[in-house]
Amino acid sequence: MKKKEQHNNSNHSNKKNPLTKNQIEHYRDTLIQLKMQIMKNVDSLENDNLNSNKESSGDLSSYSLHMADMGTDTYDKELAMNVAGNEQDILYQIDQALDRINKGTYGICEMHQDFIPTSRLNAIPWTSYCKEAQEKIEKDGRKG
Repeated sequence: MKKKEQHNNSNHSNKKNPLTKNQIEHYRDTLIQLKMQIMKNVDSLENDNLNSNKESSGDLSSYSLHMADMGTDTYDKELAMNVAGNEQDILYQIDQALDRINKGTYGICEMHQDFIPTSRLNAIPWTSYCKEAQEKIEKDGRKG
């Protein structure tokens, strides 16, 4: 199996990356903009949750006293924290994509060593896998 991976790597090194310098710069700009937007969203979610915690610990004027309202408040907090966690995962993947741009490996599937189609990069610019590799990862239950 290692021979096959080495074979794929050597085949890949002989291919010309289909992404132009302008396309790579476009993806870099897109990733940086997405990163800034997500960081803003995470900060907002965390601040909202902190403010909500302060209200529930001291200021009872906006705190729900009805059991159903308290359940809804708890659900909303948990949902916000889950969203923030997912956003943090995407931030990590964006940072990894920016690293791949710097290393010259952006747009190359980490599993198959083939080029990721621009249609996929346009939809998920932080992806490190082609569609087939991502499907295999999801089928195998591994994180990708």
